[in-house]
Amino acid sequence: MKRKSSEIAKLTKQLMEENEIDGVVDLQSMLKEMLKQGVETLLEAELDEELGYNRYDNNLHFLVEFVEFFIDIR
Repeated sequence: MKRKSSEIAKLTKQLMEENEIDGVVDLQSMLKEMLKQGVETLLEAELDEELGYNRYDNNLHFLVEFVEFFIDIR
């Protein structure tokens, strides 16, 4: 992903203003949380792709698999 430095500067300024970043400690805390959320999002997407479904789909896939299995037995 490539972005122009002017776009990055604009996004950074906006994030710092919205999150009231006043110092290095605040900035470090925000960056840590952003990294955590980014990694979690990527891992969830990878897991969804591997499993073939979203794990938050109210477990309906288990019901469908059960019904299909039950029908195949009869």
